[in-house]
Amino acid sequence: LKKQKEVAGNTMRSDFLFCFLLSISFVSATINWRNITMEELASLPPSDFANITTEQLESIPSTSIQGLKATQIPPIPPLSFAGFTIEQLSNLNGTICLEFDPDQTSNITASSFSGISFDCLLEIRPPSFSLLTKDQIASIALSGIPALSAAQIQAIPTEAVPGFNSSQIAQFTARGCSGIQSEFLSNMSPLAYGGFTILCIQNILAASFEGMTADGIHQLSVTAVNGINNQDMTHITKQAAAGFTSQQVTAWSTDPIQGACSGVSRDTISGMSRDGVEGFTADCLQVVPGTAMSGFNSEKISSLHPKAVSGISATGMEEISDEAVTGFTKSQVAYFGVNPDMGGCLGIVNHTMLNLQVEAFPGFTATCLNLIPPTSFQVISKIQVERITPEACSGIGRLSMVQIPGSAAQGFTKVQVENFSIDPSTGGCSGISTIILGNFTEDAVSGITDLCVLGIPPFSFAGISANQISALTYEACGGLTYEDMDYIPGISAKGFTKFQVGNFSSNAEWGACIGLTTYIMSNLTSDAFSGFTAECITIMAPSAFFDVTQQQISSLDPRSAAGLNYASMPAVPVQAVPGFSRDQVQYFNSAQVGACIAITPQQLPAFQVEAFGGFTAACLHQIPELGFQNVSKEQIQAIVPQTMSGLTGLQLANITGISASGFTADQIFNLNAFNSSYGTCASFTNFQLGNLTADSFSGFTENCISEIPAIYFSAISPVQVVKLKPAAVLGISQEQFLNFQNATVVALTPLQLLNLKPAVIAEIPIPIFVEFVLSHGNELVNWTNFQLENVSATVPFNLKQFVYSGKLVPTIPGNFLECSTSTWLQLVMLKDSPDPTFDSQCSQVIPPRALLGLRSDQAKFLQLEFILKINSNMSKNILPDAIVGFSGSQLSNMSNSAFGALLPISMTAIPDVAIPYLTNGQVFLIPASVILGMTCSQIMNFTDAQYNNLNADASDAYGERFLFCHPTPSTSTSTSTSTSTSSSSSTSSSEATSTSAQTSSNGASSNPASTTSSSQVESSTSSPASTTSQQPSRQTSQTTVEGSGESCYETSNRPNTGAATEQSSAIPRQGSDASSLIMGSIASIAILMS
Repeated sequence: LKKQKEVAGNTMRSDFLFCFLLSISFVSATINWRNITMEELASLPPSDFANITTEQLESIPSTSIQGLKATQIPPIPPLSFAGFTIEQLSNLNGTICLEFDPDQTSNITASSFSGISFDCLLEIRPPSFSLLTKDQIASIALSGIPALSAAQIQAIPTEAVPGFNSSQIAQFTARGCSGIQSEFLSNMSPLAYGGFTILCIQNILAASFEGMTADGIHQLSVTAVNGINNQDMTHITKQAAAGFTSQQVTAWSTDPIQGACSGVSRDTISGMSRDGVEGFTADCLQVVPGTAMSGFNSEKISSLHPKAVSGISATGMEEISDEAVTGFTKSQVAYFGVNPDMGGCLGIVNHTMLNLQVEAFPGFTATCLNLIPPTSFQVISKIQVERITPEACSGIGRLSMVQIPGSAAQGFTKVQVENFSIDPSTGGCSGISTIILGNFTEDAVSGITDLCVLGIPPFSFAGISANQISALTYEACGGLTYEDMDYIPGISAKGFTKFQVGNFSSNAEWGACIGLTTYIMSNLTSDAFSGFTAECITIMAPSAFFDVTQQQISSLDPRSAAGLNYASMPAVPVQAVPGFSRDQVQYFNSAQVGACIAITPQQLPAFQVEAFGGFTAACLHQIPELGFQNVSKEQIQAIVPQTMSGLTGLQLANITGISASGFTADQIFNLNAFNSSYGTCASFTNFQLGNLTADSFSGFTENCISEIPAIYFSAISPVQVVKLKPAAVLGISQEQFLNFQNATVVALTPLQLLNLKPAVIAEIPIPIFVEFVLSHGNELVNWTNFQLENVSATVPFNLKQFVYSGKLVPTIPGNFLECSTSTWLQLVMLKDSPDPTFDSQCSQVIPPRALLGLRSDQAKFLQLEFILKINSNMSKNILPDAIVGFSGSQLSNMSNSAFGALLPISMTAIPDVAIPYLTNGQVFLIPASVILGMTCSQIMNFTDAQYNNLNADASDAYGERFLFCHPTPSTSTSTSTSTSTSSSSSTSSSEATSTSAQTSSNGASSNPASTTSSSQVESSTSSPASTTSQQPSRQTSQTTVEGSGESCYETSNRPNTGAATEQSSAIPRQGSDASSLIMGSIASIAILMS
């Protein structure tokens, strides 16, 4: 190419050269460029391209252009490069682009320039970019931009730079960005700045940032801005800084070493717009050099975000000009830095304090004011003081307070003074001088607190006036000391009010009350006298009360009465006692050294009736008991119910019967019980109980009832007992219950019955118990297992007879069965519809003793899983009337241990048809006494296998019964003879049982318990009968069947009180002779019903 240019430039052309060129043109004209193939194109010598035209180059197929070689590029005339199409350029082999010269490159059309591939751009020499145009630059494909190198970018002429758009800039690599110079930046389109990435920004040389423009910076993305470092920032001109937006500034790096914020200068801030300044963050301002802060003016200061202001350092604050300081707002001041080492508050010097606008002062915090140099307060003004918030005033320290001019102190208000620091060594109160206190307004004085008063130097009170004294709060007066009193002018003391006197300190070492003499009290106004507090009265001499009048006593604040003590109370004249009001009495001191313990027998009756309502429980407890001898019924009635908890037994004993009749239910409710030192309820007498109204009985509590001596329960009438709350009934003991009159027991309500203790329930006579259930069954089913645990098994047995007879109708639906909490009474009252569920889960949770209530008609609902889970504790509670309803299959599925634990009398009730189902293991456990008690029908239903598995004693007994039930001709005579001595009683009893059992088996649906009377349930508790020829003995006295591991067969040994033959308060109990007769009658009725 160089040779061709030399030939073309040579003015001395030879004929030979001319002819040579003609031959080349001829060759070019004869080549079929339009149809040339890639191979043909590649085979052409470079000389064939020397005269190729634009049209010919354009006609080369884009698929063939790949055959173009590097050696063929130099001969191509520059103007012919205009023939390159997009398709051709995109298909060029990138390596041949290395041969493009500036003239050739500059002639590629802008429309085709976009076809230059990444590989091609990568190979083009930097000089070839020197003639590019703006349009060509704009056409470079985005995919090719990353190929640009630093040298190529530097070679691009400045007039072509505006051709770059933001999308192209965004594709610049770090390698390319390193070639960006200041001229490139200054000539870029502002919109193209928006394409800069953080990586690109980070790779531009710092010096190049001098070329950035304000409009261009304005277009930078927030992310890209984050790439600017401190060196870059120092090269950005003041004019260009105007382009920064608030979002961009917020994105500046705050790294103290390399971040953009650390490179900010005075010119940077001076050139920034208000919008840009708004983007400053606290972290950024913290690293901005202090000298740069002088670039702010008031407008820009006011544009800073309040939180950002917290980053201004002490040095920076000092550098802010007087004019700029006026721009600070209240919100900004609130964020002044409070770092004790470098916070902005430390930099508030005199000129700063002087120029801060009044409107900004409400923004000061206590912490900031505490950090401001004390000397800065020398220039503060009254109107500035007025605008400091009360909370911030707590930050004004002692050294700062003493610097405040007297004229400025006039600006303090009550709420500000209330917040002064009370620290005795550093607080603002300790800095209040005579001048400052003298300049306080009355409003400000009213803000002085008691703790602040303690901090004010005593000599500062020398100038206080009467009006200022009157303005002191009563709390502040509590801080006055005897030393302060020494400095307060006498004429000023007339300003004290009752509220102030009421808070005089009663500290025995330094309090104001120490200095109160008779002279001071006589000179205080009567209104002030009424302000004395209890604490102040306590440390006054008793002699001060010798001449007090009823009117003076009545003028005392009720709370001050608490100051009367064991020494001063007796000093009050009896004629002055009526002056005490209810409100005053309730404040009487009940301590060992208080007034209550010193009330004399003469003083107590002298109190007005309404004053008795003021006594507290603690005070009432301390009053000597002799004083109650003359207390009236009306005075007793006036005592607050809660106060009665303090009444002692000795005091109650001294109250007359007439006066005791004034007790109300609420008062009795509050009487103390279970107190070893003064429990009151134990002191009730028969006479006092008899005089109580029926309504007052509703006040008795469980604890109080339990303390009343049992002997006095005979005085309680039915009208009174029904007023007892159910909860109180819990306190009735067995001994107390035994002293009730019969009529009183019958009067008990269902709710009361539900709260009786187990031992008491067990004492309810069986007939009355049955009557209770017949009358109140729906309520009494709520008795718990715990309450019913001591009730004789005879009771559920007899109750079930009433169910069988139809006289007691179950009311609990069958599906309401709650196994885990069931009682025997609930089972007695359980309906057989809907079907109750006795399943495996039920067997695991049902209380064993609840099975005492199982009825024969409920046996069919016992599921197999339930039967299998029955244990010995459960089976011993299944009564004979329930066993009648068991099927053979159910019995056979009982475990051996459960079957063996059945009551003997329950075994004798096994239906004869169920006998064959018993397992060998069960049969082995049948006692001989049970065999002897079985009917002939039962005996004859034993199988041979069962007989063979009977234990030895049972086998012998079986032989006796078998011979009786099925005598053989050969042995009938001997049998009758022998059995007459050995089994006569057994035979007779067995036959009787046999007869009833047979009847039962035929008519069990009407009365399944007919085989067993209540007396038999009782007698089943006796020891197993002997299997020898001697007849088993049967107990005839009434006994109680108990389940759940207790002795199940225990005769009653309760002594007969003999009261059954008399009309007295004693009641026949279960187990007594009278009870046995009653139960025998019930049993007889049951047998007849069967």
